[in-house]
Amino acid sequence: MSSIKRRHLIAGAGALAAGLPTLAANRRALAQASGPIKLALSIPMSGPLQVTGAGVIVGAQVAVDIVNKTGGLLGRPVELVLKDSKTNPTVAVAGVRELISDGVKLVMGGIITAEAQAIAPVLAENGGMWVLIGAAGMNITHED
Repeated sequence: MSSIKRRHLIAGAGALAAGLPTLAANRRALAQASGPIKLALSIPMSGPLQVTGAGVIVGAQVAVDIVNKTGGLLGRPVELVLKDSKTNPTVAVAGVRELISDGVKLVMGGIITAEAQAIAPVLAENGGMWVLIGAAGMNITHED
């Protein structure tokens, strides 16, 4: 675990922190049945960027733990659901489709631009929300 960089840890915690207010303001995303509010992290857990993904996961879990210790979100606990994107846009899209079918409406991730480009339309078509973490291609930051 010593290969986890501080910036990756902060990226995970920051992504979660950025997504929570948006989620709280969007009733559609909270329309899940009672129980924990599921937030997904589509991140490389294997493949060439697994070290980066590991740090982001740790940061996101720290943020979830803090939120849950302070009463959760709107009185409900938050559950972090992980999907391994394998640094592959096709795998990432399949994972997001599975998350959507399970009722998850907020997905964080997109370390690489190709994943972000592939996932964003799938979420848009299905009423989901996307918190982008890391992708910085011009077509993401400027064009779209």
